[in-house]
Order: sequence, then C-alpha cells, then structure tokens
Amino acid sequence: MKTIVCTHGGLSILETERKLVSSEVWAKLREYFPKAPEFPQNQEPCQLCLTLEQEEKDNEAVSKMMATEQKNQLLNLFNEKNRPILNKWPEDNDVLYIVPLFFVEEWRKFIRRPTKSSPVSNVGNTLLLCPHGGFMFTYDSLINGDAQQ
Repeated sequence: MKTIVCTHGGLSILETERKLVSSEVWAKLREYFPKAPEFPQNQEPCQLCLTLEQEEKDNEAVSKMMATEQKNQLLNLFNEKNRPILNKWPEDNDVLYIVPLFFVEEWRKFIRRPTKSSPVSNVGNTLLLCPHGGFMFTYDSLINGDAQQ
C-alpha cells in the first residue's frame, strides 16, 4: 500500500499520491482510522526528501555531462572504429596499450545509460596480470584473439 508519509515521517514529496478531502470527510476518516497521520493542506513536504531529490537530479546531470564528454573524447573506442590492428603493429603506431574488455564494456554501459549505470572510475588493468605481477598474455595469444576471453 502506498503512503503519503515518507521514510522520515514527513509528508511525501509525491503529489500524485495524495488527495485533498474536506474537514467533514477527514473527521469521519479519523473515526475509522484514529492512528492515521494528519497533514493539513498547507503542510510542507519533507525538506530532507526534497534535498535528497535535488541531489539526485544534480548527480544525474553530472553523470550525463561526464558521459557526453567521455563519449566525445573517446568516440572511436565507443563506436569500435579505427582500432589499432595488432598484426600490423608496429607499422601504424609506436606503442599500443591494452585495457580489459570488461572495462570497455562497463564504460560503454555508463556512456549509454549514465543515470542507470555507475561511472567507471578505474581501468582495472590488474585483471591482465598473473599472480606474479607479469602480463598474462603473449604477443601470439593477443594476435590469435585468445586474450579476448
């Protein structure tokens, strides 16, 4: 059952969840439901809920802005275009860098749905290292695609 009382005990900020009734109707309701919380028509919604809602909107705006900026800066990575080809290396580039596929997938999720996914805060290249701290893949395994699993 939905309630107009928020988790802080104040009036919910969801105006669509409430109805105004006359004082006569309220008096009758109080007879049947004496423990019902009472909110007069001029009752302000919960200030803490309003603050939290505004913070959530602000955070969503920041996430959208961050996602847009990252997508614009890394458009080829997002669209999987103009990627370096390992078996042509080092002809096209002097140095290639390796990032985990998991990182790229999680980053793309954030870019596509910045308000539903958390921003990726770490590339997490430790996934590519063996327990001894060395790189887990050989050049041949990268060429053959074995490292994409």
